[in-house]
Amino acid sequence: MWRLRRAAVACCTLTVEWSRSKWISKNIKNHLTGTGCGL
Repeated sequence: MWRLRRAAVACCTLTVEWSRSKWISKNIKNHLTGTGCGL
């Protein structure tokens, strides 16, 4: 169970970092509402 959670956190972190470098403000709303990380 903790492995799944850890993987989800890692995926979320990578997604956030990628979005930050790719589309900083253009798609920030879409990213925050479309991500499954509950930000």
